Amino acid sequence: MALLALETSLVVCGVSVLTTEADTRILYARDEQLYRTHSTKLLPMVEEALVESGVPRQEFRAIGVSVGPGSFTGIRIGLATAKALARAWAVPLVAPNTLEVIAANVVSPDICCVVLDARRGMYYSGVYRHHGAGRMQTLWEAGAYNLPEIERAVLGFAQTLEPGARLVLAGDAISQVEAAMHKIRPNVVYAEASECVPSSTNLGLIALCRYRQSLFCDPEEVTPVYLRRSEAEEKRARGVGVDS
Repeated sequence: MALLALETSLVVCGVSVLTTEADTRILYARDEQLYRTHSTKLLPMVEEALVESGVPRQEFRAIGVSVGPGSFTGIRIGLATAKALARAWAVPLVAPNTLEVIAANVVSPDICCVVLDARRGMYYSGVYRHHGAGRMQTLWEAGAYNLPEIERAVLGFAQTLEPGARLVLAGDAISQVEAAMHKIRPNVVYAEASECVPSSTNLGLIALCRYRQSLFCDPEEVTPVYLRRSEAEEKRARGVGVDS
Protein backbone atom coordinates (compact mmCIF):
# COMPACT_ATOMS: atom_id res chain seq x y z
CA MET A 1 0.00 0.00 0.00
CA ALA A 2 1.32 3.45 -0.85
CA LEU A 3 0.73 7.20 -0.93
CA LEU A 4 1.56 9.47 -3.87
CA ALA A 5 2.77 13.02 -3.08
CA LEU A 6 2.70 15.90 -5.60
CA GLU A 7 4.51 19.19 -4.92
CA THR A 8 4.01 22.05 -7.39
CA SER A 9 3.17 25.07 -5.27
CA LEU A 10 6.44 26.97 -5.83
CA VAL A 11 9.47 26.53 -8.11
CA VAL A 12 9.82 22.84 -7.20
CA CYS A 13 7.98 20.22 -9.20
CA GLY A 14 8.22 17.02 -7.20
CA VAL A 15 6.74 13.54 -6.92
CA SER A 16 7.28 10.96 -4.19
CA VAL A 17 5.90 7.52 -3.40
CA LEU A 18 5.85 6.33 0.23
CA THR A 19 4.59 3.11 1.76
CA THR A 20 1.73 3.41 4.23
CA GLU A 21 2.97 0.70 6.59
CA ALA A 22 4.32 1.58 10.05
CA ASP A 23 7.92 1.22 8.84
CA THR A 24 7.54 3.90 6.17
CA ARG A 25 9.78 3.52 3.15
CA ILE A 26 10.34 6.09 0.42
CA LEU A 27 10.09 4.13 -2.81
CA TYR A 28 10.58 7.06 -5.15
CA ALA A 29 11.44 10.75 -4.81
CA ARG A 30 12.26 13.32 -7.46
CA ASP A 31 12.24 17.10 -7.06
CA GLU A 32 13.27 19.56 -9.74
CA GLN A 33 13.29 23.34 -9.83
CA LEU A 34 11.46 23.90 -13.09
CA TYR A 35 10.25 27.52 -13.06
CA ARG A 36 6.85 27.51 -14.80
CA THR A 37 7.09 24.20 -16.67
CA HIS A 38 5.10 22.18 -14.14
CA SER A 39 2.27 21.64 -16.63
CA THR A 40 4.49 19.71 -19.03
CA LYS A 41 6.60 17.87 -16.46
CA LEU A 42 4.26 16.72 -13.70
CA LEU A 43 2.38 13.90 -15.43
CA PRO A 44 5.54 12.36 -16.96
CA MET A 45 7.09 12.46 -13.47
CA VAL A 46 4.03 10.69 -12.05
CA GLU A 47 4.29 8.00 -14.72
CA GLU A 48 7.97 7.59 -13.96
CA ALA A 49 7.19 7.33 -10.24
CA LEU A 50 4.72 4.51 -10.86
CA VAL A 51 7.21 2.60 -12.97
CA GLU A 52 10.24 3.14 -10.75
CA SER A 53 8.44 2.45 -7.47
CA GLY A 54 6.84 -0.70 -8.82
CA VAL A 55 3.55 0.14 -7.11
CA PRO A 56 0.46 -0.63 -9.23
CA ARG A 57 -2.28 1.98 -9.31
CA GLN A 58 -4.70 -0.15 -7.28
CA GLU A 59 -2.23 -0.24 -4.36
CA PHE A 60 -2.39 3.53 -3.72
CA ARG A 61 -4.49 4.52 -0.74
CA ALA A 62 -4.24 8.33 -0.85
CA ILE A 63 -2.70 11.28 -2.68
CA GLY A 64 -0.97 14.16 -0.91
CA VAL A 65 -0.79 17.57 -2.58
CA SER A 66 0.38 21.03 -1.48
CA VAL A 67 -2.50 23.48 -1.73
CA GLY A 68 -0.59 26.74 -1.23
CA PRO A 69 0.01 29.52 -0.63
CA GLY A 70 2.45 30.02 -3.45
CA SER A 71 2.32 30.18 -7.23
CA PHE A 72 -1.30 30.47 -8.34
CA THR A 73 -0.56 28.52 -11.53
CA GLY A 74 1.54 25.85 -9.84
CA ILE A 75 -1.10 25.27 -7.18
CA ARG A 76 -3.83 24.87 -9.80
CA ILE A 77 -1.75 22.39 -11.82
CA GLY A 78 -0.88 20.25 -8.81
CA LEU A 79 -4.39 20.25 -7.38
CA ALA A 80 -6.07 19.53 -10.72
CA THR A 81 -3.72 16.60 -11.30
CA ALA A 82 -4.19 15.27 -7.77
CA LYS A 83 -7.97 15.50 -8.06
CA ALA A 84 -8.02 13.73 -11.42
CA LEU A 85 -5.87 10.88 -10.11
CA ALA A 86 -7.86 10.64 -6.88
CA ARG A 87 -11.11 10.30 -8.83
CA ALA A 88 -9.61 7.73 -11.21
CA TRP A 89 -8.13 5.67 -8.39
CA ALA A 90 -11.04 6.24 -5.96
CA VAL A 91 -8.76 7.45 -3.16
CA PRO A 92 -8.93 10.49 -0.84
CA LEU A 93 -6.71 13.57 -0.84
CA VAL A 94 -4.54 14.88 1.99
CA ALA A 95 -3.74 18.56 1.53
CA PRO A 96 -1.08 20.21 3.74
CA ASN A 97 -0.29 23.86 3.14
CA THR A 98 3.00 24.82 1.53
CA LEU A 99 4.32 26.68 4.58
CA GLU A 100 4.10 23.47 6.62
CA VAL A 101 5.96 21.54 3.95
CA ILE A 102 8.83 24.03 4.01
CA ALA A 103 8.83 24.11 7.83
CA ALA A 104 9.26 20.32 7.84
CA ASN A 105 12.87 20.95 6.77
CA VAL A 106 13.51 22.06 10.37
CA VAL A 107 13.11 19.56 13.21
CA SER A 108 12.23 20.20 16.88
CA PRO A 109 13.35 21.66 19.30
CA ASP A 110 13.84 24.44 16.73
CA ILE A 111 10.75 26.17 15.38
CA CYS A 112 10.41 27.55 11.89
CA CYS A 113 8.91 30.79 10.63
CA VAL A 114 8.28 30.49 6.90
CA VAL A 115 8.12 33.70 4.86
CA LEU A 116 7.18 33.76 1.18
CA ASP A 117 6.87 36.82 -1.02
CA ALA A 118 3.17 37.46 -1.76
CA ARG A 119 4.04 40.70 -3.63
CA ARG A 120 2.65 44.19 -3.22
CA GLY A 121 4.29 44.52 0.18
CA MET A 122 2.71 41.40 1.68
CA TYR A 123 4.18 38.07 2.73
CA TYR A 124 2.76 34.62 3.35
CA SER A 125 3.93 33.48 6.75
CA GLY A 126 3.31 30.98 9.54
CA VAL A 127 5.25 29.47 12.44
CA TYR A 128 5.53 25.71 12.97
CA ARG A 129 7.30 23.05 15.00
CA HIS A 130 8.15 19.78 13.27
CA HIS A 131 8.18 16.90 15.74
CA GLY A 132 9.57 14.45 13.19
CA ALA A 133 8.01 11.91 10.78
CA GLY A 134 5.69 14.55 9.34
CA ARG A 135 4.07 15.52 12.67
CA MET A 136 3.54 19.28 12.43
CA GLN A 137 2.40 21.71 15.13
CA THR A 138 1.03 25.11 14.10
CA LEU A 139 2.17 27.93 16.39
CA TRP A 140 1.08 30.88 14.23
CA GLU A 141 -1.60 30.41 11.60
CA ALA A 142 -0.70 30.84 7.95
CA GLY A 143 -1.74 34.23 6.62
CA ALA A 144 -0.78 37.19 4.47
CA TYR A 145 1.12 39.64 6.69
CA ASN A 146 3.23 42.78 6.34
CA LEU A 147 6.84 42.93 7.52
CA PRO A 148 6.15 44.68 10.87
CA GLU A 149 3.65 41.93 11.75
CA ILE A 150 6.18 39.23 10.92
CA GLU A 151 8.94 41.02 12.82
CA ARG A 152 6.75 41.21 15.94
CA ALA A 153 5.87 37.53 15.66
CA VAL A 154 9.49 36.46 15.18
CA LEU A 155 10.75 38.48 18.14
CA GLY A 156 7.88 37.25 20.30
CA PHE A 157 8.55 33.60 19.56
CA ALA A 158 12.31 34.13 19.96
CA GLN A 159 11.77 35.38 23.50
CA THR A 160 9.83 32.28 24.54
CA LEU A 161 12.08 29.54 23.13
CA GLU A 162 13.26 26.85 25.50
CA PRO A 163 17.02 26.58 26.15
CA GLY A 164 18.92 25.19 23.19
CA ALA A 165 16.15 25.89 20.68
CA ARG A 166 16.35 28.33 17.80
CA LEU A 167 13.85 30.12 15.60
CA VAL A 168 14.73 29.39 11.98
CA LEU A 169 13.54 31.71 9.22
CA ALA A 170 12.97 29.92 5.91
CA GLY A 171 11.42 30.76 2.56
CA ASP A 172 12.07 32.88 -0.50
CA ALA A 173 11.60 36.19 1.35
CA ILE A 174 13.93 35.81 4.33
CA SER A 175 16.32 38.41 2.91
CA GLN A 176 13.53 41.02 3.08
CA VAL A 177 12.71 40.00 6.64
CA GLU A 178 16.36 40.14 7.62
CA ALA A 179 16.67 43.66 6.21
CA ALA A 180 13.58 44.77 8.12
CA MET A 181 14.48 43.22 11.48
CA HIS A 182 15.60 45.79 14.05
CA LYS A 183 16.53 43.42 16.88
CA ILE A 184 18.12 40.19 15.76
CA ARG A 185 18.58 37.85 18.70
CA PRO A 186 21.25 35.12 18.88
CA ASN A 187 18.66 32.34 18.64
CA VAL A 188 17.14 33.67 15.39
CA VAL A 189 18.91 32.10 12.40
CA TYR A 190 18.39 31.99 8.65
CA ALA A 191 17.90 28.71 6.81
CA GLU A 192 20.17 27.44 4.07
CA ALA A 193 18.85 27.69 0.51
CA SER A 194 18.05 23.96 0.46
CA GLU A 195 15.80 24.42 3.51
CA CYS A 196 13.80 27.24 1.93
CA VAL A 197 11.91 25.18 -0.65
CA PRO A 198 9.29 22.45 -0.23
CA SER A 199 10.08 18.85 -1.04
CA SER A 200 7.71 16.13 -2.20
CA THR A 201 9.17 13.78 0.42
CA ASN A 202 8.33 16.14 3.30
CA LEU A 203 4.90 16.64 1.76
CA GLY A 204 4.48 12.87 1.61
CA LEU A 205 5.49 12.38 5.24
CA ILE A 206 3.05 15.05 6.45
CA ALA A 207 0.27 13.62 4.26
CA LEU A 208 1.00 10.09 5.44
CA CYS A 209 0.91 11.15 9.10
CA ARG A 210 -2.52 12.72 8.55
CA TYR A 211 -3.78 9.84 6.45
CA ARG A 212 -3.07 7.50 9.35
CA GLN A 213 -5.18 9.79 11.55
CA SER A 214 -7.98 9.74 8.95
CA LEU A 215 -7.41 13.46 8.31
CA PHE A 216 -8.18 13.24 4.62
CA CYS A 217 -11.06 14.41 2.47
CA ASP A 218 -13.02 13.89 -0.68
CA PRO A 219 -11.24 15.38 -3.73
CA GLU A 220 -14.25 17.58 -4.44
CA GLU A 221 -13.83 19.30 -1.06
CA VAL A 222 -10.20 20.38 -1.50
CA THR A 223 -9.64 23.99 -2.56
CA PRO A 224 -6.46 26.04 -3.10
CA VAL A 225 -5.08 28.11 -0.22
CA TYR A 226 -4.26 31.43 -1.86
CA LEU A 227 -4.56 33.73 1.23
CA ARG A 228 -4.90 36.70 -1.09
CA ARG A 229 -6.50 37.50 -4.44
CA SER A 230 -4.61 37.06 -7.68
CA GLU A 231 -3.47 40.11 -9.64
CA ALA A 232 -6.30 39.53 -12.15
CA GLU A 233 -8.83 39.43 -9.31
CA GLU A 234 -7.38 42.61 -7.84
CA LYS A 235 -7.75 44.35 -11.21
CA ARG A 236 -11.33 43.20 -11.55
CA ALA A 237 -12.08 44.44 -8.04
CA ARG A 238 -10.70 47.89 -9.01
CA GLY A 239 -12.48 47.86 -12.36
CA VAL A 240 -9.19 47.84 -14.29
CA GLY A 241 -9.49 46.25 -17.69
CA VAL A 242 -13.13 45.30 -17.05
CA ASP A 243 -15.75 46.34 -19.62
CA SER A 244 -18.76 48.15 -18.24
